[in-house]
Amino acid sequence: NGGAASNSGDGGAASNSGDGGAASNSGDLGLAANFGPHGKARSSAGGFIVLDEHAFKFTTGKWERVAVFASKVGENGIDPDVWYQLKGGKPVRVGEDGGA
Repeated sequence: NGGAASNSGDGGAASNSGDGGAASNSGDLGLAANFGPHGKARSSAGGFIVLDEHAFKFTTGKWERVAVFASKVGENGIDPDVWYQLKGGKPVRVGEDGGA
């Protein structure tokens, strides 16, 4: 939880699956993916991001995935070197501290 993953190599990938974690990529054609609740991701120009959104289900007592978003940076409103989270099924910019 709260961990981070980063990549700076061309074509590399960084992923995170912990609660509140972060994934960042600065390599050419790289990928940053977050698969944990409250996480965030960012990538440089020409890279890709993958985000997912979770909701806590009181009936099961677990976090469940409710939406997934993937895009090349520079498309679909995704800017380079900006942190994003998925909220309501849409990517939302967040600050360095994770706040919207």
